[in-house]
Amino acid sequence: MIRRIVVPLDGSPFGDWAIDYAMAIGRRSGAEVELLHVHVPHHIGGNLFTVTPYMYEGVLDVDAKLDHDVLTRELDVLKERAIRLSADSGLDVTARLVTGQVDCAVGCEAEEFHADLIVMATHARSGFARVRLGSVADAVVRQAGMPVLLVKPPEGFSETLPIPEFRTVLIAIDGSSFSEQILEPAAHVARLFEADVALVHVEVPHGERTILGMQAGKAAIGKMQEVSEHYLQHLAATHGHLFEQPRLKAVVATYPGAAILDAARECEAGLIAMATHGRGGLTRLILGSTANEVLVNSPVPVLLHRPALQPEVRQTVGAAAAQTRPN
Repeated sequence: MIRRIVVPLDGSPFGDWAIDYAMAIGRRSGAEVELLHVHVPHHIGGNLFTVTPYMYEGVLDVDAKLDHDVLTRELDVLKERAIRLSADSGLDVTARLVTGQVDCAVGCEAEEFHADLIVMATHARSGFARVRLGSVADAVVRQAGMPVLLVKPPEGFSETLPIPEFRTVLIAIDGSSFSEQILEPAAHVARLFEADVALVHVEVPHGERTILGMQAGKAAIGKMQEVSEHYLQHLAATHGHLFEQPRLKAVVATYPGAAILDAARECEAGLIAMATHGRGGLTRLILGSTANEVLVNSPVPVLLHRPALQPEVRQTVGAAAAQTRPN
């Protein structure tokens, strides 16, 4: 269930793109919506973020007065927006202004608000630009304990947003119990929009992204395809309470991110949902990230969730598939 939604805003038309998506979900679920703005005090050096990474209450009280006028204006604008949205939608829409480091403050506030979902806009930068410039959305996904719906406005976007509508929700899984934790939140969003569900499993050949992996024998690839199909059938059968008659697509591919994007285009998905391990910094860049690749290149919103690690993260796809194979 989605009962509470947090929408981080930075005061720009770019950031406002997330509001319509949050309100569309809120109208269907009856959720409370909190508009959140994080004010970063200009007079506090970045080194203090490591000391007080969330709220600055009781810290540098004298200097904090320098930001009083700015804080007041930001809060007034936020409250006016919340009142207007509440009147238009009939939902309980509130405004919350906090101070601190943006990524940490968003995650902490979402936890305190007991949010079930964070909806925010993202530039979705890639490569060294992402590492150098940083990404608030990337950090929020890594820290948040709930799913994050990331909306990426197109190049040259206007302030007019088409009515958010998800006719098909594509759920990408890799065969692990970790990745399967996206099933429930994604299925819930699909039900709210009465959307079709497409389950996509991408199996990477042995050798991963090497030429040898690409040259895996036809028989081996065919076997992998068969196992992947059985796995999806088993998954659909054991999760019938979440979705009815989902589309199943098993793919053997060297590049899972590209395969997921191709599948999304093929089924005309309006939303891609997947779990992510949430690696950060240079580790993320060197090791690569399927979630990051999908987010950077997806023309549609992406629902990401970084579940808590479980003792047994990986399950054997073949073992799950065996339960559905004919004797």
